[in-house]
Amino acid sequence: VRRVLAAAGTAREEAVCQECRIWPGQALLRSTLARADDDSVTLLLLSSLTDAAKLLESDEALFVQKVACVTIMGGVDGDLLARGGPLLPDETAHNIAFDAGAARFLYRRLQELGVMMIVLSRFAAYDMCVGRHIYDLMVRSPVPHPIACRLHCAQRDSINAMWSDVCIGKRLPARCSKAWFCETFCGGAGEGRPDRGFI
Repeated sequence: VRRVLAAAGTAREEAVCQECRIWPGQALLRSTLARADDDSVTLLLLSSLTDAAKLLESDEALFVQKVACVTIMGGVDGDLLARGGPLLPDETAHNIAFDAGAARFLYRRLQELGVMMIVLSRFAAYDMCVGRHIYDLMVRSPVPHPIACRLHCAQRDSINAMWSDVCIGKRLPARCSKAWFCETFCGGAGEGRPDRGFI
């Protein structure tokens, strides 16, 4: 990483990145799009929209030429949607809150350019969650698959980290209270459980 950072902006940047197999995010996105067939790329954005917005702003022609669809986990402002206006990001969504300005720019410009958008809100994710018992069954099979074991551990660690974040406060949107967590993930039970430990 130090070699890549030291070479940034120099004539050796590309060679060092190739050798180390580490690329700055924007450079990686640009080179991936440049090698792709026209209208063949789907961007799947599950976190902050900053990098996608920067890419669209800095190289709009390449973006429009190569990107067929942008799928965003984030949601839309429901009031505007009901009135038939353009899609605006739901600024209460965690992924949007990371960089609301980038999200507003990306939503607006994608619509102006006619780039297909698929926006998934957290409400869809709540209704389609995979129950813990499914993960437990996957790892208890006679020969558990390594990916199933990894998913089980990732889900366990993720839900425990989220509980800790809810208890600490200020890391998640204000709507993410202990009551919300218990209602969403524990069937309404467990608000009195300790702030630390396994869920």
